[in-house]
Amino acid sequence: MRVLIGIPVSVDTLGRWRSGHRYHYIEESYAKLVERSGAIPVYVPPQRQADSVLDQLDGVLLPGGDDLLPDDPSAYPPEVEFNPVSQPQLEFDRAALSGALERKLPVLGICYGMQLIALAHGGRLHYDIASDQLAAQKHQLTEMETHELEVEAGSLIGELFGPRPLNVNSHHHQAVAEPGDGLTVSARAPDGVIEAIEAVRGTYCVGVQWHPERVLGRDTQSLIDSFVEACRKGNQ
Repeated sequence: MRVLIGIPVSVDTLGRWRSGHRYHYIEESYAKLVERSGAIPVYVPPQRQADSVLDQLDGVLLPGGDDLLPDDPSAYPPEVEFNPVSQPQLEFDRAALSGALERKLPVLGICYGMQLIALAHGGRLHYDIASDQLAAQKHQLTEMETHELEVEAGSLIGELFGPRPLNVNSHHHQAVAEPGDGLTVSARAPDGVIEAIEAVRGTYCVGVQWHPERVLGRDTQSLIDSFVEACRKGNQ
């Protein structure tokens, strides 16, 4: 059975790639993960016809992205740097997520995508972990660094990964402070920073703060497989 997974792309409005031009871009590893699970990745650029696109999809994968801005960035120390997601991208990602939730399409959010899920459910963010959680460890790790993951027993993440010790990669200075209505915390870092959230009941809706697309292996694939299987069941 054909399973189509929509992956919204990032938007460069700052001329990072070429001055005076705007580009859509995304790491190819997201699409490869979806393909390995037997689904078809569909890149979705920001557009007015979000509803029409969602009607053709079986699920939505919200990838990592740039920063979400607090209401008052000046409330944070001047050394805290925010690299805000572009407004066209943010508006479309919010619309795509809202539409997916209304249609009860399975949703998987990664890093920025997880934070959008929390906000869509009335949750809150730590817009800079070092400022908001003084005892927190470093979470902007290099490609080779990892930290431990403490998984909640009985959660979907717990069922996928089991009780064994698990290390994950991490590269973020923002995090979910409260997951919001209908969501629960399913994993934390040892310092208490939330690393995974999921829907308490109903349609598959999961967010992870780490980057499974950057580290291939059994754990990464089990997570993506569970998402694609939920999309496949919804398509029957």
